[in-house]
Amino acid sequence: MTVHATNIIARPRFTQPSPINILGTIAFWVARSKQRRILATLELDRLTDMGITPEQADGEAAKMFWQA
Repeated sequence: MTVHATNIIARPRFTQPSPINILGTIAFWVARSKQRRILATLELDRLTDMGITPEQADGEAAKMFWQA
């Protein structure tokens, strides 16, 4: 039996996450958490200016920092 190059499936190699990527992710999570805390304090007129209902703001503010 002949093995052709098209029959070989390339497997992704496992690589360790770099510290730079980890720090970037943590910084992103901190910023997201801060934005959600601020969103939770906005008054109705500010929310309507942004086109967001209070229910939407509450739902977003209730998410954990790692949730998109």
